[in-house]
Amino acid sequence: MSPEIPASRAAILEQLTQYDQFLEVGIGARPAVATALAAAGQTLQAIDIDERPAELSETVGFSQQSIHELADAAEQDRAPPQYHVDVVYAFNLPAELQSATARFANAVDADCLFTTLGFEPPAIETVTQTLGQATVYRPQKFATR
Repeated sequence: MSPEIPASRAAILEQLTQYDQFLEVGIGARPAVATALAAAGQTLQAIDIDERPAELSETVGFSQQSIHELADAAEQDRAPPQYHVDVVYAFNLPAELQSATARFANAVDADCLFTTLGFEPPAIETVTQTLGQATVYRPQKFATR
């Protein structure tokens, strides 16, 4: 049984369906969007510093690692092939991960979008977009894509 997608993420999921290959940063314990994308046959990778969530579909590639390390590797052209994606996205992305997430997306030439924890503004320059009930941020560099 697939996890239920919260209303605040449903419009973001719809926006994501325009892409083919995905990386979810900091998937945590709420893998509903990743599971839905995988169920639709999309190629998806997810990373988190914690272990693989039990609820995460087995069809989603998962790596226990830091976005900081992955961004550093990508900037040196050492990102593993499975991370050469069309879009990098994250939900409730803390300020300390936003810059590395944007750096990684830039290094692999992917679009980037994220939501914040809600009580804090983005820590990097962004363009704001409202999708359904969610406020989504795109790093300034990616606003015209």
